[in-house]
Amino acid sequence: MLVNVKAGFRHPREVAPGLFAVLPAVATFTDVDLDGALYDVEMTLDMTDVGIRPTSVQVTAQEGSPPVSGTTLRSVRVRDLAGAAIFTFVERGKRTVHEDQEVVDIWGGELPSPDDITRLRLQGPSQETLGWVAYFYNMAGILGLPPARQVERSLGLPRTTASKWVRRARERGLIDDGDSAPR
Repeated sequence: MLVNVKAGFRHPREVAPGLFAVLPAVATFTDVDLDGALYDVEMTLDMTDVGIRPTSVQVTAQEGSPPVSGTTLRSVRVRDLAGAAIFTFVERGKRTVHEDQEVVDIWGGELPSPDDITRLRLQGPSQETLGWVAYFYNMAGILGLPPARQVERSLGLPRTTASKWVRRARERGLIDDGDSAPR
């Protein structure tokens, strides 16, 4: 399956602390296998009151595949596809104000490799590690997943360690879930 995401040329907005996206975005999934046949799925993603969610989904049968039916539509894993798309266009960054003008610096970059994860765990709750704790926590919130559990899974931490590191990231202002309203 291939995924391609297109967003407009609008200014990125902060969708969670330290996470930015240009919305709405259109994700196109090619060669989605649904019950042994190939389909293309196009999904528009936008900010809703519960985070970034699909606001429309279109399914198109590829040549040689059966026509789209109710059964076909029910087999589309909308949440999984949306999550895959969100990971491709939500980026890490920082918003600052210079001379009364807002500037967003996008850092982008790759997710940490397994070796990086090991290094982060070994160095403990450093600024770098807490930055990744906040990233996984805030991204889970956008995706509608349990945030602390996502930190635990992503960094391979025991639950108590993950909870302590989340608390430290919150104390440093990297996580702000006191105001759960989307930005």
